[in-house]
Amino acid sequence: MIRQMRGFSLVEMLVAISGSSLVLLAAAQMMHVAFNLSDQTQESVVDYIRLERLAQRFGHDVHQAQSMELTANECHLRSSSSSISYRVLENEIAVIETAGEDDIIQREQFALGRDLTARFEELEHPRRAVLRIQASNVSSATSRPIRIVEIAVGRLAE
Repeated sequence: MIRQMRGFSLVEMLVAISGSSLVLLAAAQMMHVAFNLSDQTQESVVDYIRLERLAQRFGHDVHQAQSMELTANECHLRSSSSSISYRVLENEIAVIETAGEDDIIQREQFALGRDLTARFEELEHPRRAVLRIQASNVSSATSRPIRIVEIAVGRLAE
């Protein structure tokens, strides 16, 4: 009489456990990558919203300006009631609005995010102020700017 074997051998169990372990390890790795991508996406959305707020504020302020002085790192705008200064600092752009000489009306800072730089430019015919924001880890000759704000200066006498 032949006895029938029930169950699995030790080798079969080890193979099944090893295969299951590999599948679980791959799933855990995929979950880790998915969470990292989610965090990066959220940071990018916050950076984009911040840059859009900066672009809107800069555009409004330049359009309202009666006079403008620009350097690569600073933009000074003057209207009849206030003066607004934009300064590019290490990782942010600081905006200070004053009335008169010393009365600070508003102070705001816009973080640029990782590896971003900003600079101001002035274009002629018609006179325009440009805020150029681009990645700092590539050469400016080959890189496409992340954001360019080009605004015609409002009530300036040409």
